[in-house]
Amino acid sequence: MKRVIVTGGTGFIGRALVDEIRHRYPEAEVIPVGSAVADIADEHAWFAWLEQLGGEVDHIIHLAALYKAGDWPVHHPATQFNVNLKINVNALEGWKRVFPQAKFTSIL
Repeated sequence: MKRVIVTGGTGFIGRALVDEIRHRYPEAEVIPVGSAVADIADEHAWFAWLEQLGGEVDHIIHLAALYKAGDWPVHHPATQFNVNLKINVNALEGWKRVFPQAKFTSIL
């Protein structure tokens, strides 16, 4: 494992996974991606971010999702569903376009 992208890598589960990968594979370059790094829901911004990375990526671990606590999802179910659908489609499309040789793992 040389270079790993972890979408959702700044969230609760993502941070724990990034720490564990760094612990088990200290030689690996782990790139945690949160919304402050790249907006996966925006396909143009996401593809541009992936392309600017350059080089090879061995693994893409996709954990990113729109999640809001409380009753927000109850009052905005279509928004949450549609944004998460777009995030998942963009993550897969970015993998196919930019790093098709990488192994892709997701909790889709």
